[in-house]
Amino acid sequence: MDILWFAAAGSVLTIAFFARDLLVERTSRKIIFAVALAMFVTAILLPLFMRDKPVLYPSLMNPLVSLGLFLLMRKLFIRWKKREPIDTFLDWSKGLGADRWFNILYFTLGTFLMFLLWMAAGLTGIKGH
Repeated sequence: MDILWFAAAGSVLTIAFFARDLLVERTSRKIIFAVALAMFVTAILLPLFMRDKPVLYPSLMNPLVSLGLFLLMRKLFIRWKKREPIDTFLDWSKGLGADRWFNILYFTLGTFLMFLLWMAAGLTGIKGH
């Protein structure tokens, strides 16, 4: 069951890695945002209804946080370079240093935030998923 929580937490990071165009296109981004928002609201509401066994769900909160991080970093990159960031996975072309830094920072910060949410949930003393 833990693999399902991990998959839910890393869903936006996975989309960014394998199909970044879905996060850039407005229509698919709206769908991803709606799903991430529904997961976030679920993570907020579920503990309210589970009175006998309180559980926090940081894995359901992370997709919205990761999406927000991507959109913020993308906006800053576009403002700085006046173009979309390019996926540089296994692309060693010259002139893509800023794109490499974008990718390294996004995936590092996104993964860090995912584990930070889990650690914060663990500090409350309540079981987290």
